[in-house]
Amino acid sequence: VSALLSLQVEEHLRAGNTNGHVFFEMGDFISKNELTFIDFNHFKGKQTVYGEYGIDQFQLLDYYNFSTANFYFQGHYQHQFSSLRESGKSRFQPMIGLNYLYTESGGSYGELGVGVGQILDIWRIDFYTGLREGGDFSSGLRIGVNVN
Repeated sequence: VSALLSLQVEEHLRAGNTNGHVFFEMGDFISKNELTFIDFNHFKGKQTVYGEYGIDQFQLLDYYNFSTANFYFQGHYQHQFSSLRESGKSRFQPMIGLNYLYTESGGSYGELGVGVGQILDIWRIDFYTGLREGGDFSSGLRIGVNVN
């Protein structure tokens, strides 16, 4: 029997006309008897251009490269700046995103993204760059809808 113990913290921050959203999680299996790969902790990666944006999601991470049965830490931050206005109407909202993951077997992985939200009220487009410990580098465009 296996048992995962994890601690999650999520907070919405507001400063004037800007908003931040932060999510942290750390955990480890306290019992690893008969643990199989399907039982591991798997992180929300994305390998498609289109999809949703969740605060606990990585934009460029391969689906199972960092799956683990050991200690892990993930942190995510998204910041939405004041909307750019056109003729008094709220139009586009500039954003930045930072995602970080550490696992004992995979080491460190980080992503930095810049983008624009509130396109036709719900759409968002971002450009992300990812860097894995050891120098593996990736980048990509992401298009989707906000879910939080």
